[in-house]
Amino acid sequence: TAPAMLPFSIPAVHVNNNIPSYGPEKHVHHDNHSAPGMTLREMCELLLTSLWDVNSEGTGSIKRSNRLSRIEELATWTGKLNIGRESVQLGLSKVFLRKSAHDILESRRSRRLVAAARRLQSHFRCHRARSRYVRIRIALQLMQRVGRGMIARQRATHIRKSRCVVRLQSAYRMHWNHRRYCYFKKALHLLQSRYRGRRSLRTMRLVALTLKVVTLQRIMRGLIVKKKWKCFRRALITLQNRLRKARAKMELRTLRIAAR
Repeated sequence: TAPAMLPFSIPAVHVNNNIPSYGPEKHVHHDNHSAPGMTLREMCELLLTSLWDVNSEGTGSIKRSNRLSRIEELATWTGKLNIGRESVQLGLSKVFLRKSAHDILESRRSRRLVAAARRLQSHFRCHRARSRYVRIRIALQLMQRVGRGMIARQRATHIRKSRCVVRLQSAYRMHWNHRRYCYFKKALHLLQSRYRGRRSLRTMRLVALTLKVVTLQRIMRGLIVKKKWKCFRRALITLQNRLRKARAKMELRTLRIAAR
């Protein structure tokens, strides 16, 4: 990754092969104007500060306390990559480094560049994945909204059709039941009329028979009474005749006696 693509500025370091060296090391000079008499610690702090300082406007994620602690740790680092005092030569406006010191700083610079590139790549990939995720989420939400709308419209259409079918069925069943009711009512009326007609005819026949029986009884009772009356009259006439005969005999006897 080129230094221009990073979110912080790094001073350029040039390798100079034409200056005298203390051995096989190459000398490099720094573009920053260093004051004469700068110590190795101050020079390392200046260089490492330029390497570690991340522009707060680009990321804003590294705190100053952590950055200063890392700079102090690198400045006081005494390991295999220790920069010897004889590997650094200060000039009026440049700093000359041997190959060992240059390699140490370049390795640290390369690691910082790789870390920065990785950070940029991670942020870019995160942004790309986030954008893709947002697009997919919007598309899925749109698909879900369209699908749910279609399902809701289908349900509404099904409900309307079901209601229409229910109304048609209810109207047809009502018409059919009303028709059956009319047929049943007509048949019942016919049956009732016939039953009542037969019952009335039977009642009329019974009344006629009753009238005939009453008439017959009246005639029979009249005949019986007339016969009894005739018998009583005959007996009464016979009794009167006998009384009158007896009275006449007595009068005749009285007259005969009187005539003697």
